[in-house]
Order: sequence, then C-alpha cells, then structure tokens
Amino acid sequence: MEPYKMVRIVLNEFEFNDEHKQQFLYDEILDILHKHNFPGATAYRSSEGISGDGIFRMALLEDPAYNNLPVVVESAGKHLQVEAAVRDLRLRLTKGEILVMEGYKLMKEEHLDPGRHYMLKIFLQESHKWFESPLYQTILEDLNERGFIWTTVTKGIEGFGRNHPIHEDSSFFSFHAAEPVIIETAASGAIINEMIPALREKVTEGFIFVTPVDVILDQ
Repeated sequence: MEPYKMVRIVLNEFEFNDEHKQQFLYDEILDILHKHNFPGATAYRSSEGISGDGIFRMALLEDPAYNNLPVVVESAGKHLQVEAAVRDLRLRLTKGEILVMEGYKLMKEEHLDPGRHYMLKIFLQESHKWFESPLYQTILEDLNERGFIWTTVTKGIEGFGRNHPIHEDSSFFSFHAAEPVIIETAASGAIINEMIPALREKVTEGFIFVTPVDVILDQ
C-alpha cells in the first residue's frame, strides 16, 4: 500500500484572506492544497459546533452560509506534499485546527490486514454516476450488502478532484456545481478486502483513503 497522510483543517466559515477580503480563508486553503498537487480536497460545513473562541455556533439563519459555522477541509497526499502544505497552512492560519493522520491510498491490488480495523473514506463528486444512478448511492448499497454499518455521507460546499476544477455548492453560488461528497465508514480489513474490487471498478475519478483505527463499539 502507498503511505499517505490525511490533513484535516477546521476554521470558522467567515475567516477571510488578509489580502483579498472577499475570499474566504477556506478557499485559500483549497488553493494551497491545489498548489501542492493534492489529488483532491473537500470543504464541508458543520451543522453546529464550538469555535476556537469557545462560542457555540448553530444554524440560526435560514441560509446556512450566513451562520459562520465551523468549516472542515479534508485532503490526503504523499508525505512530502503534506509537509510542504502544512508549512504554508501554518503561515496563513492564526485561528483554527490542523490535524494530520497516517494512512494509505487504496490502490488496485491492496490487501489489508484482515485482523485489523480501518476507517475508510471515499471522496467523490455528487455528479458522478454509475449507469443512471448517483455513484455515492450505488456505493452505499454495495457497502450495505457487504455488512458495513454506521456509514455516513457528507456533502461538501466546495472542493476539487483529480482534474482540479473547484466545485462549489450551488445553493450559495449562482452557477451549477458538482458538489463534493465524502462516504465514511469503518470495518475490519477482511470486510474491506472483499469490497476493494467493487470500489476500484466504480471509483475511477475519486480518491479512497484508509487508516488503521481501534474499534470500541460497532453494533
């Protein structure tokens, strides 16, 4: 397996670029990851949260884009890519959280340790299709058939993929968008190994990341 690191950045939505006051700081973070040739990145807005100043934030206004909720940006890259990007991120973020976790990019011929458990994250676009069905829904059905439980789908507000266009949430921006989607679940290596051929067949434009975890409860 090819070692990768996942970067997770959390900040308030209404943090702005110092030089370009109309640019959200999470936009600049995506630009930084793009500059360092990450294979993709997704920004998503939480529904509630606690910011770095200890303020409890929730959706009080009808349009969630105006509630200054915490935004999470996630991406994964090779070790040297991540180290270089983190140096740039530390220069730009004065408030927020940057986490890095070890893991692997799931390739075609992988075999995970069947006795260990892993978190599986699949990065897609909502517009990706499997025949006539949304790809993320097809993958959910596949996961369900193979016994995966406690699987979540998170739709992002902005991101980029392998071809590197920035995709933005059309509920806030005026043009059509291909919103990013993250599927997240956890299972034993044995169960994930059974799923790998189907994932590699269907996920031709997205990114699949796995990292070892300790499962305390999964019922």
